[in-house]
Amino acid sequence: MSSRSDEDFSCPVCHDVFRDPVVLSCSHSFCKACLQQWWSEKRERLCPCCKRRSSKSDPPRNLALKNLCEARSQEGDRRCSAGSEDLCSLHAEKLRLFCLDHKETVCLVCRDSKRHKDHRFRPVDEAAQDQREELQKVLRPLRDKRSLFEQVKEDCDQTAKHIKVQAGQTERQMKEQFEKLHRFLREEEEARLGALREEEELKSRTMKEKTEALGREIAALSHAVRAAEEELRAEDVSFLLNYPAAEERLRRRPLPDDPQPLSGALIDVAKHLGNLTFNIWNAMREVVSYAPVILDPNTADPELVVSGDLSRVRSAERRQLPKNPERNKFSCSVLGSQGFSSGTHSWDVDTGDNEDWEVGVLGEHIRTDARPPSGLWRILFSEGKLTAFSTSGSEQDLSPRKKPRRIRVHLDFDGGKLTFHDLDADTLVHTFKHTFTDTLFPYMYTESRLWLRILPVKVGVKDQREELQKVLRPLRDKRSLFEQVKEDCDQTAKHIKVQAGQTERQMKEQFEKLHRFLREEEEARLGALREEEELKSRTMKEKTEALGREIAALSHAVRAAEEEMRAEDVSFLLNYPAAEERLRQRPLPDDPQPLSGALIDVAKHLGNLTYNIWNKMKEVVSYAPVILDPNTADPELVVSGDLSRVRSAERRQLPKNPERNKFSCSVLGSQGFSSGTHSWDVDTGDNEDWEVGVLGEHIRTDARPPSGLWRILFSEGKLTAFSTSGSEQDLSPRKKPRRIRVHLDFDGGKLTFHDLDADTLVHTFKHTFTDTLFPYMYTESRLWLRILPVKVGVKVRRNP
Repeated sequence: MSSRSDEDFSCPVCHDVFRDPVVLSCSHSFCKACLQQWWSEKRERLCPCCKRRSSKSDPPRNLALKNLCEARSQEGDRRCSAGSEDLCSLHAEKLRLFCLDHKETVCLVCRDSKRHKDHRFRPVDEAAQDQREELQKVLRPLRDKRSLFEQVKEDCDQTAKHIKVQAGQTERQMKEQFEKLHRFLREEEEARLGALREEEELKSRTMKEKTEALGREIAALSHAVRAAEEELRAEDVSFLLNYPAAEERLRRRPLPDDPQPLSGALIDVAKHLGNLTFNIWNAMREVVSYAPVILDPNTADPELVVSGDLSRVRSAERRQLPKNPERNKFSCSVLGSQGFSSGTHSWDVDTGDNEDWEVGVLGEHIRTDARPPSGLWRILFSEGKLTAFSTSGSEQDLSPRKKPRRIRVHLDFDGGKLTFHDLDADTLVHTFKHTFTDTLFPYMYTESRLWLRILPVKVGVKDQREELQKVLRPLRDKRSLFEQVKEDCDQTAKHIKVQAGQTERQMKEQFEKLHRFLREEEEARLGALREEEELKSRTMKEKTEALGREIAALSHAVRAAEEEMRAEDVSFLLNYPAAEERLRQRPLPDDPQPLSGALIDVAKHLGNLTYNIWNKMKEVVSYAPVILDPNTADPELVVSGDLSRVRSAERRQLPKNPERNKFSCSVLGSQGFSSGTHSWDVDTGDNEDWEVGVLGEHIRTDARPPSGLWRILFSEGKLTAFSTSGSEQDLSPRKKPRRIRVHLDFDGGKLTFHDLDADTLVHTFKHTFTDTLFPYMYTESRLWLRILPVKVGVKVRRNP
């Protein structure tokens, strides 16, 4: 078989070994595919060799020739495997050449065959070197892409670790801020309860001293009375003998002054409980701060460190940080967390003793460009020199101006102006004028270890025996009076204990309400932080796994190509076309994009944290413009724990303290008004028997004063305006107002009542007020009358 010519096994059309040969009627054989292609090009069925027409469109297969070709190929394969891969499968000769036209290795016999006539050849080693270089070129993009993916994966791994660190640090700082507020509440509670206990102790001691003094007076009076009564019980003769001396003793004994009621003897419940949560919330302003700019640590250069409250920055040792896209590529700086694209904005920077700093604004798009044409406007202080500089090329020496310690940066975006003021000198430092189009972020930089800081910005015997009885009566009356007052004092002392206990319990409830709000708020905010950590960690894990899969696929392709290149020259050249085709046909994955917002949004969680908590606390505190004073309440009225509501109740045993109104069964506000304008809203709800108005201070101690009470009252379906001066006016058939605004213009001499739901005037009293007036409420219903709270607003004011 080896003696046969190569042409006997080669197709006359493709000059390669027959593949699926067919035979024509003229006895010439061809590859089936070659014959069909030749006929398709010639558009007629002619023999490619003799040009004889074929009568069959589908010639029969030449099985004998097919078997011979396969046997020859198998024999060549056996020879090659028995000898070397360098042997030609057709001729069993060493493969020494590479055909540049057919891109295949050939032996010297192949070179001289008809199939390779006029072809170009190269030695195998030279051709292998050339092809290896070509494959290296094809392989380079895969290697570069793999390196890029590996770098991004490394960044993602670092980012994932940093997310854990950020979440831990942020959680710790959030807990510290909440603990700061809890500590404030505990200290405030301790101080207020201390004040309550101090008042209880003082008033209990005062009451004890007054009771003891009354006891001594009663004992002295009782001694005198008993002596006189013994004289009265004596025999007539003995009595008459001793009468002159007894009468003289009684008449000469000075009567003590009537004991006066001790004003303010009861616990001032209104002072301790009135608007308690609001007053605590208002005092909490001292421990919270609001910064107009929150620094974003995710934008900070690795050589800068941002303080835990995100208001300060200084230079530090370079840290290993993720290459997140938020970090500014143009300048080593830190940016504010919020950008501005309209309106006016200003913030103050304290440079202190820092001698190397920059302050200004940076455009959003400059952050991703290492050398942008424009987008940074700043003033900088370095080496004792103050300079104004922008990336558009503008530079101005501001020396010999003294270094400003406190700078106000004012951005008028729409007006196209950025100004810097020296707050201490109260002078303009510099103004940039530009038509701003990009979102601008506050910008800060320093090379100093001293802090740059955003300053915070800031609601009483018949004949002779009867004579002695007459002389004795004042002593008895005085003793009875003292005994009654002493009984009242004893009752007051007990009531002080009850009041102190109730007030302490209610104060603790109010403080616990605020603690509960803080605990729930802390839990919600930490939950949001952990949810963000979990989401971003999961996202980073998914991205890392996806990058790992891409890297593995690229590495597999690169390793396969590298194994091909390490093969012997002939083997490499044999496999090169397929290897090159695999590499060229393999689609390169898109470059991995940096994952914006991958890090924990620390600025969102920690920026102005205590201020935001305090501001939100408005929802759980209330402010009532009038605080009801339970010490003025009639025994048949009960005042709610928050001192904003009153209703009728079973008569209680209460001390006869002078604050309680003797003229009318009512309750008064704790604060009186003697000038200015004041208003408060009363919710009557479904209460069908009530009075609302004002009461003069002096009317409280007079059972029937000539004037001093102005009110409207609703009873038995009838609305009436009434005053103690005798003025009375029927306001029916007006519908009962459910919400009433009482407005007192003291200086203007007017007291008006408005129906808030109907938005109509109910009645106006006109009077020249001279006495201090107290808000007045009364009801015979078991349904509450309520002082409506007013909405609390917060206004941020800049420090001067």
